Amino acid sequence: WSPQAWSAKQNQDGEWMQMDLGHVTPVAGIVTQGRANDGCQEQRVTKFKVAHSDDGESFTELGDVFTGNEEVASKVVNRFEVTVRARYIRLIAQEWKSH
Repeated sequence: WSPQAWSAKQNQDGEWMQMDLGHVTPVAGIVTQGRANDGCQEQRVTKFKVAHSDDGESFTELGDVFTGNEEVASKVVNRFEVTVRARYIRLIAQEWKSH
């Protein structure tokens, strides 16, 4: 865990972070940003998949691999082809810069 950003436990693809939205709600996309430049390496996820769930047990993965952050400062907006209804959203790292 880091106060600046999420960091995967292992340095391997398939590591994920999960967001609990509190209740089932429409989700049309995701916004990502790299880790703040705090003297550490400029860490960020550059490619990722997204999965969603109503119950936190059974997840459905969206088919796309999304483009993340090529640099840390800007926010990258990825809109889904179809709005999903979910309580839980997982961002599943495929490629990244630094760990």
